[in-house]
Amino acid sequence: MLNAKLSLNIGAGNRTEGDINVDIRPLQNIDVVCDALHLPFRESVFDHVLLRDVIEHFRYDNIINLFREVKGVLVMDGKVEIWTPNFQSLGFLKAWLFGGIENRNSPMLYAPLTGLQDYEENVHLSQWSIKLLKKYVSSQGFKVVYAKGEGEYRGKLLPLKLFTKLFPSRGGVIHLIAIKEYSIP
Repeated sequence: MLNAKLSLNIGAGNRTEGDINVDIRPLQNIDVVCDALHLPFRESVFDHVLLRDVIEHFRYDNIINLFREVKGVLVMDGKVEIWTPNFQSLGFLKAWLFGGIENRNSPMLYAPLTGLQDYEENVHLSQWSIKLLKKYVSSQGFKVVYAKGEGEYRGKLLPLKLFTKLFPSRGGVIHLIAIKEYSIP
């Protein structure tokens, strides 16, 4: 298996998009059940690590540890790809302006702000803007090569739809790609 490129999907849930899919819960298509802060893999194994809707489930003080784990399992010049709700999105603005109850039978606040709370770990403990996420990722020896707010506002308020077109960084999710560059002692 020389030069085989491997991908790791951390916090895969039901979206098993990696060669190896890990989650803290023992779900049907999960290959390894583990805590993302303690990955059970050798160093420099994966070419790509995916964190789709994962980092917001960690407190800020644990994010550095998470990125150190990711960096450890990535090969040099390997890529980490992160997707997370954009705290500066127009969806959040709408929730703040007009209320954020997802449905009338649930006391839950706007889901991108709090998580769906349908199982113990599905609670959002941190909120991210593009600038803040770039700062955290860069501080751990990654070179950010792509960072953008994606997804337009899907509500019924026409002014907010137009605003999204004018300010694409306010898209509903942040999509960031970074490359492992160097080691931090």
